[in-house]
Amino acid sequence: MDDLFSLFTTRLEAMPEYVIVRKLEYFREGQSHKHVDDIRHMLDHLGDRLDSVTLEQMIAERGLGVEWAIIRARRATGD
Repeated sequence: MDDLFSLFTTRLEAMPEYVIVRKLEYFREGQSHKHVDDIRHMLDHLGDRLDSVTLEQMIAERGLGVEWAIIRARRATGD
């Protein structure tokens, strides 16, 4: 899975932080747990390679704090 970071940055040509934010928006709109699972897997596999400052800024700018808190809580509990 070391190539997962490359997949999100090269093949899709989107920063993984952007993909996470878009999935948070989709989760807010439709409450689909598929997006929750996708985000959790991305966080698990990308780890420190994510730009957490940029991610947090994008989340705040889009008002996704509640959705982000849900993801973080579920990830922490393994739910």
